[in-house]
Amino acid sequence: MNVPVCAPDAAFRIAVAELPTSATPTRDERGAVVVVRSVDDVAGAVARGASAIVVADGARAASARGTDLLAASTVPLVISRPRLRRDDEDALVTAAFSYVSIDVAAACAERADAAADAMGWARELLGGPLAPRAGAGGLALLDGPRGEAVAVRISETAPGRAAALRIEAVGEVRVRIDAGEARGAARIAITDAAGTRIAPTPWESPERHALRRALAAVAGERITDAADLAADVRAAAGISGTDNEA
Repeated sequence: MNVPVCAPDAAFRIAVAELPTSATPTRDERGAVVVVRSVDDVAGAVARGASAIVVADGARAASARGTDLLAASTVPLVISRPRLRRDDEDALVTAAFSYVSIDVAAACAERADAAADAMGWARELLGGPLAPRAGAGGLALLDGPRGEAVAVRISETAPGRAAALRIEAVGEVRVRIDAGEARGAARIAITDAAGTRIAPTPWESPERHALRRALAAVAGERITDAADLAADVRAAAGISGTDNEA
């Protein structure tokens, strides 16, 4: 069954064209998967009868105000977070980790959403949200869901430079994630007794991947993007310099 998709963004229109057996373009939002640019457009799309919504600019959602707006939605929400893609997350291993270190380098304008994405990677590695313990001056210590130690360092870069994230988890295996420098790509290295292997790089664009997840939500798949983002924003909020109320 082809699901109607209303996508004003050119990149998402290309994604619709690449999924001819499951999506069809439309200008009518009622009953359609609707792509909106930011969280400010979510309520309007719900009121006009959208069956599911893709938030194209996930960075604008990485704030207390943004997560409040998303929580009010009554339809499935897929949030495009190119630095934290679900198909990248699928490459992660299930293992017990005792320690995670997080380094985030970002310009002031990107710092809050880059930090939230880094918290999201740690959440996925550890299997649950993080709880702030202490922090000052861009340094923080958080607890994982089972008491794992998570150390965070946030540094500022020049305006216009892409944010860069590095997350390293140590335990039964060692996982190192580098994300942010290239659009929609993360490098995941997994080291165990057999050696180091690099996870495959997803070939899909972030737009097509987000759209496929929205189509799955219409078919009944449970999507937890809004709750996950809210947990990541809360974890990042206690780190000096990452508060974002906009």
